[in-house]
Amino acid sequence: MGQAAAAPGEAAGEVGAPILYTLAQDPTIDQEALTGLMARLDLTLADASLAPHLEALPRAMVKQVTSGLSTDVVALLLDNGQGSFWVAGGVGLLPEEYGRVVDRNHEALRQALWDGVGVVPSGNGSRRATADLPGGRTAETLVMVPLVQGSSWVGMLCFGRRADNGYPVSAFTDEEITYGIRCAMDFTPVIQMILVADRLQQALKALRSSGKDG
Repeated sequence: MGQAAAAPGEAAGEVGAPILYTLAQDPTIDQEALTGLMARLDLTLADASLAPHLEALPRAMVKQVTSGLSTDVVALLLDNGQGSFWVAGGVGLLPEEYGRVVDRNHEALRQALWDGVGVVPSGNGSRRATADLPGGRTAETLVMVPLVQGSSWVGMLCFGRRADNGYPVSAFTDEEITYGIRCAMDFTPVIQMILVADRLQQALKALRSSGKDG
């Protein structure tokens, strides 16, 4: 059988920092020019701590989502550069859901990627498909919005509502889902920029260490 076609955004995180290693080993590349490029990148990134930005982004995104939506649960999943997502932040999650690693090949997440948005309505048996996602055990209605920039799938925004004293929750309206999509579109370019910078920073550190060892 032929290889399955890649999903939109499939290339997220798998190119970027590793390219530096490939170029450094390619005899057809002008190594002097490459060394100069890496030196300029190093000068730009070496002293820049990206941790505060990675911590502030989830808070800012959650604030924007909750300011425009009536929602009990919000989770921001980001690409960890190792083929998975991690829960970078959120509100209304169970204690054990914060910071956990989530398989990016999770069926519900990939379906949301293909469709552009995923909605699991309250009272629907398919809710079991999201039970192992952040917020999936407590939210009766869960919406998943892929964070896609160009060909890069950098994460997923999830938000949902919980039942109140056993009463079913109202479904998200088209306008509310559109608002969630707009939030994702606003933040995704910034998220991608910081994640790429972080990968390059780690690659440069590894190259410096490798040069010292050699």
